[in-house]
Amino acid sequence: MANTLQKTGGIPSRDRARRVVVALMTQSVAGREKLDAILDAASEFSSPWRLIIYRSAAEFTAATVRREIALGAAGFMVGIPDARPAMSVLARSTVPVVVLNLSYAALARRAGGVAIVRQDPEEIGRAAARELLATGLRRSFGYLGWRRDEEWSVARGKAFREALQGETVRFFDRSHWGDRIEDPSAAAHWLARLPKPCALFASCDDRAWEILETCREAGLRVPADVAVLGVNDDLALCERSRPRLSSVRPDYSGEGRLAAELLGALMDGRTPGDGKPLRRTVPIVGISRRETTTPPGVAAVLAGRAMDWLRANAARGVRVGDAARAMHVSPSLLERRFRETFGESVYETALRLRFDEVCRRLRETDEPVASITAACGWPDPAPPKRLFKKRFGVSMRQWRVSVKQKDHF
Repeated sequence: MANTLQKTGGIPSRDRARRVVVALMTQSVAGREKLDAILDAASEFSSPWRLIIYRSAAEFTAATVRREIALGAAGFMVGIPDARPAMSVLARSTVPVVVLNLSYAALARRAGGVAIVRQDPEEIGRAAARELLATGLRRSFGYLGWRRDEEWSVARGKAFREALQGETVRFFDRSHWGDRIEDPSAAAHWLARLPKPCALFASCDDRAWEILETCREAGLRVPADVAVLGVNDDLALCERSRPRLSSVRPDYSGEGRLAAELLGALMDGRTPGDGKPLRRTVPIVGISRRETTTPPGVAAVLAGRAMDWLRANAARGVRVGDAARAMHVSPSLLERRFRETFGESVYETALRLRFDEVCRRLRETDEPVASITAACGWPDPAPPKRLFKKRFGVSMRQWRVSVKQKDHF
């Protein structure tokens, strides 16, 4: 069943709102971040949008598309794989369409009104190669493709191999292993044959999670014997894996915003008239480094202990000096080791963790803003309010209303 959400910048306008269909799978971090960005972008447009949201291929069918077109849909944004019947209907229509990180040949051949937005698989593959080379001497490298030979997975693996010219790179994907890619014993056999120490790049965090379990069962040390890097920076997986998983962080919010902007341009006729699809790629945000690629040296051990301490204490408003005293080192040494390991300062991390708690309370409770800021270590609510608006672009009250509205749908 579709969800309907009218985004009008706070001003209801049933008569003028454009009907815009969004088809996204939101059970993943990628889908949720894209949808959040689309909702935010839609609220900023001068012409209001009435968003109709479908979340699975079972909902987004050919019949669904025909019905939406009959109801006057002005545009579609589609990021659901395995929706070919629906896409075939769109390919024969003239309604503007933006496709997110998918490939549909028939739609790409349509004359006009099409934009294709995707994460840059080549950049992801190259970034993974650089990161794993930096873990130190490795005798071999491996790539774990997705369960199906999706275009994005194949392209990431190809770029990874090309960036590691001269190195041994072995693939565990459907094109090499067929249906055995789903068999844990086949993954264990493949891993056992890789010369150690080795470094593995997984097409996504789900695959990285699976291979970490294989390493544990085989008694392999991570990252000493096997370094592992995923993609998506899905905190539900990355922070719960043992050791915690390093991951390439795509800009899914940027992808969602760009898709919304392109659809707005297509609907307004503000695009080149050569009849070719608009193609745009979105660069990565960076790499979130955790223990699966961090050498287990003294610096990493100290930084890891400090990170655990910050997670437990940051919401109390602790300072860098407090963390240093807890670690029994000087603030300057802690800052240096922490930045070397995690790429950000102790202060930046503590502030981020405090705002994570603020956001959790704003989303999950009805506490007054002043009570929340006080509980997170700010007796005076004015400084955190300024910092929050600078960080998120809106006030705490506006953020709470927006998030709860999105959660409702």
